[in-house]
Amino acid sequence: MLNTPGEVRDFYRKTYAEHGPSPRGMAWGDTKTHYKRVMRIHHLLVSLDVPMNRILDVGCGVGLVHNLWGLAYKERTYHGVDLVPEFIEEARAGISKDPKAIVVCEDFMDWVNIDPFSVALGIGTFAWQTSDAVRSMLYKMWGMVGASGALAVTLIPDNPLPMNEVRRLKGTLDAKEMLLYNGYSDRLDEHIVILVKKDAETLAAEAMRLEEMKDATYDVIREQYEHAHS
Repeated sequence: MLNTPGEVRDFYRKTYAEHGPSPRGMAWGDTKTHYKRVMRIHHLLVSLDVPMNRILDVGCGVGLVHNLWGLAYKERTYHGVDLVPEFIEEARAGISKDPKAIVVCEDFMDWVNIDPFSVALGIGTFAWQTSDAVRSMLYKMWGMVGASGALAVTLIPDNPLPMNEVRRLKGTLDAKEMLLYNGYSDRLDEHIVILVKKDAETLAAEAMRLEEMKDATYDVIREQYEHAHS
C-alpha cells in the first residue's frame, strides 16, 4: 500500500526507469491488456451516449488515452494530470502537435480547475492507494464532471474499496446511471465503473427544490423565534 503522494511518485519513477514509456513502465502487466482496457472504456462511454468533448485524465501516465482515442484528430480537449515528472515529460512530447491537449505534473488533490469536464477518467489511478485517498479522489473527480457527463474508473475488487461500497456509488454520488463492468478479460479480475451524471435540467430542478426547502426551514425557525420573543 502506498500511503502518500511521495510514495506513489517514487514507485512509478522506479517502474518507468526499468521499463520506459510503456504500459509496463506504468506498472501495467502487459501492453495488449492495457490497450484493450483503454479502448473498452471508450466504447462503453460511446454506448452510453456520454459527450466526449472535454476529457480529464487523472493519473494520465504517458498520455496513452490521448493517443489511443485519436484525440488529436477530433474536436475534443484533453487535460492530463499526473504527479510523475517522467510520465508528464513523455506525455508532452506525444501531445505536442495537438493545441487542444495539455498535461500538468501535479498532485490531483492540489490541482485546481474551473470549467467542468464531460468525462473524468481514472484508469489504474487507484492502484495500491489507501481507501481514504481513493474516496477523496473519486469525490473530487465527480465534482468536476458537468451535467450529462461521466466518471469512468477501473477498480480491483475489494482493493482498496469494498465492492459493496462500489455498488452503492450510484446512490452515494446521486448519479443518474451506473455501469459496473465485471472484468473484461480472462487474465485480470478488474472492474470498469462508469457513473453518468444527471442532465442540466434535472440538476437545476433539484437545486431549486433544495433552496425552497432551505427557505421553508428558515421561515419556520424565524416564526418560532418571533413567537418566543413576542
